[in-house]
Amino acid sequence: MAHGILRDKAEKANIDVEIESAGTSGFHLGEPADSRAISMLQSKGIDILDLRSRLFIAADFDTFDYIFTMDSSNQLDLLNIRKDMGHPNYPQLVMNLSYPTENISVPDPYYGGATGFEDVYKMLDGSLDELIKKLQG
Repeated sequence: MAHGILRDKAEKANIDVEIESAGTSGFHLGEPADSRAISMLQSKGIDILDLRSRLFIAADFDTFDYIFTMDSSNQLDLLNIRKDMGHPNYPQLVMNLSYPTENISVPDPYYGGATGFEDVYKMLDGSLDELIKKLQG
């Protein structure tokens, strides 16, 4: 969801940016987003039908200027990869864009009941607005 929301915001702000999303496990490797995420984002005018799950790789630290995680568990996974590389790029919690140092995790919308995907959209929408401001900056 974050990938689609950020891509939409960057296009509307006329910001040329490379965006990738990746997981820390290969459980859904190559699969599209959850159908509820697709539907919810389509209702906002955002199309993510082209996106497929991929695994985060160590080279991503060299490829991207910013690396964001949805929760502390994924952040720890990436910190362990980063530590082994001695790389300076630090994975940040995406919600820290809106709430610096509060270390708020984005909940997994899969378990959020009827409003889970909408709730996560609202969280990401605000934080990714902050990233757009930073990129414009």
